[in-house]
Amino acid sequence: MIRCQENIILHLQELCYSLVARADVNFNDDPQLKDEDRTKILDKIVQISKVIFENGDYNFHYGLMVVVYTHLAAVEVRLKDYDKAFENLHKALDFAIDADELPEREPYISLAVNKLLYDKYEINCSTPTLCCKELLKYLKWSVFDDIRDTEKFQNIYLKAKEHCDK
Repeated sequence: MIRCQENIILHLQELCYSLVARADVNFNDDPQLKDEDRTKILDKIVQISKVIFENGDYNFHYGLMVVVYTHLAAVEVRLKDYDKAFENLHKALDFAIDADELPEREPYISLAVNKLLYDKYEINCSTPTLCCKELLKYLKWSVFDDIRDTEKFQNIYLKAKEHCDK
């Protein structure tokens, strides 16, 4: 059962990162893809993740959710849907803080993975830097220039920076 659940996590990770690549937010491989379709692809990651982690115990997966919500926000800025962009930047911030505040070990409680234990010292479960630091890098993307000077954006940026400085 443990091997089965490890496979679920492994394949979920592979599927989600493949969907991130498929969304091609930077227009590298599929520039003809419409931004509306990019958001649909990224939303699939959120939906799949909610199915697996029905109890919100994303643990290792928190970092991926930061990537997904930041990418969603970037596409929404291009679509001029600023309210949705800010909503997703807030979600990215929440996931980044949750990731950074995870204890060294945390059991999964969602049914599909409830035999597993998140361990930050396992190489496949750790990130080289704090997720809030990664989020700060994403917030420097030029796509956010349209909203960079707003109070909402500055609040998100400052909260991430404040969390990093703890």
